[in-house]
Amino acid sequence: MSGACPAPDNVKMTLNQDGTRVDHTAAATLLLQLFMSVVDGTIVNIALPVLTREFMVALPFLFFNALGFSEMMLGFLMTPFPIATIIVAPIAAKFVEKRNPALMAASGMAVYCLGLVSLVCLAPGDRSVADICWRMAICGIGFGMFQTPNNLVMITSTPLSRSGGAGGMQATARLTGQTLGAVVAGFIFSLVAASYSATQICFFLALGFAACAGIFSFGNSRRNGSAGK
Repeated sequence: MSGACPAPDNVKMTLNQDGTRVDHTAAATLLLQLFMSVVDGTIVNIALPVLTREFMVALPFLFFNALGFSEMMLGFLMTPFPIATIIVAPIAAKFVEKRNPALMAASGMAVYCLGLVSLVCLAPGDRSVADICWRMAICGIGFGMFQTPNNLVMITSTPLSRSGGAGGMQATARLTGQTLGAVVAGFIFSLVAASYSATQICFFLALGFAACAGIFSFGNSRRNGSAGK
């Protein structure tokens, strides 16, 4: 007769090859704790691709149908956004370890909102290439400032042993956001016949998602600041 106490009925345990017990209930509890610790980051990682996908899906309709640019000029006008992101993201990575990453992410989202507001203010007859490019660049700068620290917060807020699970949740959240963004943008364009009006609606929704992402990031920065005191 073994001296070991039997496991309760509500605790599921198995034996490894070396005879040690594996408590699946404890593993499930750790997974739940992981989910709760990154829930803010998950919401932000869903909101970010939603607003970005709505933004990118709506822009060609604005430039081509509403403003009358050619296909070649459409691609040129889209270029400042990724170029600004490519330039700013590595710079943000150098500062993010010395600063509060959540606060930096919130600041980036504020800059992104400013860029979206400037694009919303575009008049239907405004065909100034330079005027459009600087607005697109502001959006790219804000995106680059937000993306790097947001990724860092998502990964570092979890235990090292659970970093793989956090990365998987991050990827799943982003794919969910991308899918939702494309679906919402397509639904809006199916309901609103005028390209300019549909684009404006997409921009306003993107602003709402951007504000949510910034608020969650700012909330993380406040919690991190309180924990450090």
